[in-house]
Amino acid sequence: MGLVLLALGVAPHLFALARGQHPTALGLVVSAALCAGAIALLARFRLATWIALAASALVVATGVAGLVTGRWFGLPLPPWLSLGAGIYVCLRLALGRLLARERAVTPESK
Repeated sequence: MGLVLLALGVAPHLFALARGQHPTALGLVVSAALCAGAIALLARFRLATWIALAASALVVATGVAGLVTGRWFGLPLPPWLSLGAGIYVCLRLALGRLLARERAVTPESK
């Protein structure tokens, strides 16, 4: 999941720069949050899931804002793509957190 967050934070800006578009301040903030979440997940920090979940929730919020206003906010992606990618990452992180908790609570098989 860390690599997915890293790709989501970096790749859109690289493609936008290749087309000659410059990133916005909000886009850089969202990208930095995604990269921080990716680094936290890859380094296995204790609060990594929550950091990554906050970053992906920010992507969802910018996707919703983009759909409501008709403008692109945050990442240089269409709003529906930001919304879909953010929801996907949120669900995967929540599912991973739930499964990790189940493994910790389940007693060892005899």
